[in-house]
Amino acid sequence: MTVWLLEREVFADRHARLAAAAEAAGDRVVWWRDDWWDDGRWPDLGAGPVVFHGALENADRVRRERPWSPGAFCATERFACSAWWPQVADLLVAEQHAVTTVTELVAEGPPEEFGPRVFVRPDSPLKPFSGRVLERDRITAAALDHGFYYDDGWLPIVVTPVVEVGEEWRLVVADGEVVAGSGYVAEGREPTGPLDPGHPAWAFARSVATRLSAPERVFVVDVCETPRGLRLLELNPFSGADLYDCDRGAVVAAVRRTQPGGYRSGMSDAANENLGHLDDAAEEQETSSTTDGAAAEGEYDPAQGSPDSGAHPVGAEFPDEVDKAGQPITDADQS
Repeated sequence: MTVWLLEREVFADRHARLAAAAEAAGDRVVWWRDDWWDDGRWPDLGAGPVVFHGALENADRVRRERPWSPGAFCATERFACSAWWPQVADLLVAEQHAVTTVTELVAEGPPEEFGPRVFVRPDSPLKPFSGRVLERDRITAAALDHGFYYDDGWLPIVVTPVVEVGEEWRLVVADGEVVAGSGYVAEGREPTGPLDPGHPAWAFARSVATRLSAPERVFVVDVCETPRGLRLLELNPFSGADLYDCDRGAVVAAVRRTQPGGYRSGMSDAANENLGHLDDAAEEQETSSTTDGAAAEGEYDPAQGSPDSGAHPVGAEFPDEVDKAGQPITDADQS
């Protein structure tokens, strides 16, 4: 049995569909709480597989700091553009790219052959600033959010010519196989319906998966339409990616098949297993950072919103994923 550790506040459906699919498969669902980082009152998740799904920042930290296996499918260093772009350079949106740093780009400018406007994004999948189009003569550190979201002028970034991007699709890959897919509109994080295996984006994602050294056993592939046909927009860590209208049952089944093997040796922080779904009594024993109202009961109240979350983060210009501050952290239309 897999334990699904789900962060409700991040995605539009508050993980209702993924939780339902996990429970239908006989798995246990535990709702994530940010205050565990501060108070250390981590729940007993047993000795079996644990899979986090929520904000990318938490996914990265869970993988690095918590003892669970896999904990999160979020090996961030393997999702850096510079780590995988060379493997599939002919499938990328832009035919040319340059890896540089903020300081170097500001000082030297982009390659002349990239034209008067360029697309700039962080190399890291954690995206300390959102990808954006800039006029080549207006590239400054401030225009790249230096000093606002990050202070390191030597932050690695990737620069490409601007390419018109049309429809976009997200597909989930598990152990080399495409298992689910959905269309989406990046602006507003709107899903446009599930994909079936006959969709051209599904076949394209399968070809990508066969070419890549997989960054994780489970990850997502974003495909888009361009003037040159279907192209690979980016890869994202599964545990921090919006699933849009992907078939949750297919996703759960695929993740279960990976069966990563439980806690890392010697690092369990609980002696007794607490398997199965949390019943009412167990739920009442869980510490909550919200003390009154429907949210304190673990229920959604439109008037009250998510516990201690403020306004639901939806992002803006590049809104596909958000960090814990609600800041957009993904690429979108480069036009």
